[in-house]
Amino acid sequence: MLPIENIVNSIKEFPTLPTIFTTLQKAMSNPDTNIDYVVSIIEKDQSSVTKILKLSNSSIFGFRSRITSVHQAILYLGFEEVKNLLLTLKIIEIFRTRDEALKLITPQDFWRHSIATGIISRFIGMNIGMKSSEILFISGVLHNLGRLLLLISYPDEYIEALKKHREEKIPLIDAERKVFGVSNAVVGEMLALKWKLPIQISDVIKNYFFGFIGDKINLNVAIVHIADITASLFEFGSAGSVYIHKPNPDVWTTLSMPNNFFSSNIDRIKDEYEENCSAILSL
Repeated sequence: MLPIENIVNSIKEFPTLPTIFTTLQKAMSNPDTNIDYVVSIIEKDQSSVTKILKLSNSSIFGFRSRITSVHQAILYLGFEEVKNLLLTLKIIEIFRTRDEALKLITPQDFWRHSIATGIISRFIGMNIGMKSSEILFISGVLHNLGRLLLLISYPDEYIEALKKHREEKIPLIDAERKVFGVSNAVVGEMLALKWKLPIQISDVIKNYFFGFIGDKINLNVAIVHIADITASLFEFGSAGSVYIHKPNPDVWTTLSMPNNFFSSNIDRIKDEYEENCSAILSL
């Protein structure tokens, strides 16, 4: 079992979020900040501008009018949504610079699973009538953040965890505990705290596997729990798990979703999945 101090040190040494995001976060916390200033910050990074516009025009948002500028994107989506899209893109970039370490699970497969989880999470939230589902997409995309950090920092140990998962037929999260002493959920939460991500996101990262926070219902956590399993069942990418765990029945009851919810919406989900994987991963 790996000493927890090693993992904590790995998190401390891990890169911070890019300056553009921290600058944007600071600006948006100021009530006097205007839209033109926010636009000027984002436009300093042209690759992010391109991706934000492509995502803004994707079917996940479904706007009839075409969005052609960051200014328009903010007007249509809101400050928080654009900030969350930028955060998603920047975190993917951070891990992409370390692709050579991800030989166990291909980066493309990992991120396709993560994007699918985000899309399905948002789709569930909208269909059960959540008034604000903006945080669901990014929460779904980042739910396995801790697994990426373990893969990159300790590839040999993670091979051992994957072997235990397959040979002992136990959930991968339990195999991680046997090898590392902690699960990817705990590690992910620690990284989220270092990066000062919103509490809604860190709650999902820590609790998505079980679908509850302790014994309390949290809709974001419950939705990502179901979305993660659904993405695996539909084989949208892969985060390493061979055996798919059953959903928490109390979560399913809480969400009050019809039994045919996914089978009747699979075509739309697939379309949004392919479109957004293309938008996020191809540029």
